[in-house]
Order: sequence, then structure tokens, then C-alpha cells
Amino acid sequence: MRVIIVGSGQLALQTAEIMINRGDEVVIIEKQPEKAAALAERMDCAVVEGDGADPKVQAAAEAAAADAFIAGTRDDQTNIVAAVVARRFGIPEV
Repeated sequence: MRVIIVGSGQLALQTAEIMINRGDEVVIIEKQPEKAAALAERMDCAVVEGDGADPKVQAAAEAAAADAFIAGTRDDQTNIVAAVVARRFGIPEV
């Protein structure tokens, strides 16, 4: 399963770890460059730097090939917009 996770809070990262450990392909989208760089070094998954609500960033994360999408930022508005964008890419589970 290919999963895109927006955000890098504790819950998002715990979810990513679980999914990685069970063999899922995980892509994390992180807005803050420093956090994105640290995640890329630490996590066994792809990391895309940028705003997860931006269609161009989701395209860079290959959203059209994803099976699931998790909006896990601390900002409800960003989560809602990111989920709407993900639906436009045809991700079945948002």
C-alpha cells in the first residue's frame, strides 16, 4: 500500500513508523525545510518538502499513485484543503 502523510507531528510519525514496519510505502510531506531534511535522514521513507495542501506538492509526492492519504497537521484548514486536493488526485482512502 502506498500512503501519503501530510505533517510530522507525533501522531503522524507514529502512524508512519507503523506503516513502514508493516511494509507499506510511505511518503511524508513536510512544510518546514529543516524538519523535512531531518525526516529524510531519520525515516525509512520518501520525504517531500512543501505545503501538503498544494496540488504541485502532492503531484511531486506522486499522489495519483497513492492508495491512502492522511492529513495530520495541527491546522484543521490545511488538513481539509489537503484532503480535498488528495480526492482530486483520485486517492481512494482519504
